[in-house]
Amino acid sequence: MAFFSTDHTLKKGRHVLYIVRFYDNPAMAHVRQAQMEPHLEWLKANSELVRIGGALREQEDGPSVGALWILESPDRATAERLLREDPFWVHGLRERYELYSWHKGIPDQVLI
Repeated sequence: MAFFSTDHTLKKGRHVLYIVRFYDNPAMAHVRQAQMEPHLEWLKANSELVRIGGALREQEDGPSVGALWILESPDRATAERLLREDPFWVHGLRERYELYSWHKGIPDQVLI
């Protein structure tokens, strides 16, 4: 389910970029496999706001310890509501997160 109704769009010039660093609860690692499909569907449905993201690992081939996302949101409150609707959060995989307003140093750079 998308976070916003289908008639919602971000207004150009009125959005803020945020970096989100998630920390996973090691005791809830089983949630990742059980909720992966709903999580990916949720990310696709909210791709207007979740611009890019992915798992963080301490070692290249190690288990995920969290995630890093770049969000584009009208405001911080909207970003925080969005984060708490992710199936990984709802089902307890995410232990906590840090949310930072992010200001690109070189405005013309693009996401990879």
